[in-house]
Amino acid sequence: MEGVAPAPSIRQLVRAGRDMKPDKIRGRPPPENGRARRSRGGEARPKHFSNSSAAAHSPSRLGAQVPYQGSLEAAAKEFAAQLTAKTAALPSQAWKLLHSAKPESVLWVAHTSKNGAVQAKFKGFYTEWAQAKQKLPYVLMQEMRIVPELAGYDELLDKLFFELMDGKLGTVEEMRAYLEPYSPPAPPPPVHLRRPRVAKKEAKPAKSRKKAAVEKILLIASRNWTYSKSVL
Repeated sequence: MEGVAPAPSIRQLVRAGRDMKPDKIRGRPPPENGRARRSRGGEARPKHFSNSSAAAHSPSRLGAQVPYQGSLEAAAKEFAAQLTAKTAALPSQAWKLLHSAKPESVLWVAHTSKNGAVQAKFKGFYTEWAQAKQKLPYVLMQEMRIVPELAGYDELLDKLFFELMDGKLGTVEEMRAYLEPYSPPAPPPPVHLRRPRVAKKEAKPAKSRKKAAVEKILLIASRNWTYSKSVL
């Protein structure tokens, strides 16, 4: 048709979109900088405003919040020395030390130390030592009247956990001997009230047949004598 411009191709549309800026597409003027604002009589953005965020996060401001690397290394070194000392030779002692130490020191030593003894203790802490909870003798404790309602029950479980962690109490006899001081006394047997029995009367001894026959004859004879006497 005459007077109608041909439709642009896809390539032309893409090229035109690349050349156009977002401000031109939206119909907005380009942003002015501070110099243009001052020349136009407007107020420029305060110079200290842009640096306020950097000043707030400067190392001098964060010095109290971020731990100094040197102090962290010193604390980790001290913790590693405690972990390899004689006071942490048993698994239970090392377990308590790992739980009481600072998490930063524990992580630092776990990921930086190349000491074989230290890494062996971390391996035992992650995999082996916690399995002692599966050996707690709940059935034996129930038989010995050691129940959760008993005072000090949780503390006793912790003691048993550490004893089993150190490889102690390997037999039932050792376990029973260890639990005996914590076993409460058995309750008294129940009392059943019964009525007293009435004493039976003694039965008269049975007479012999011969004696009974003689008494019968004498009784008959006495009756006949009485009758004959009355007739006469």
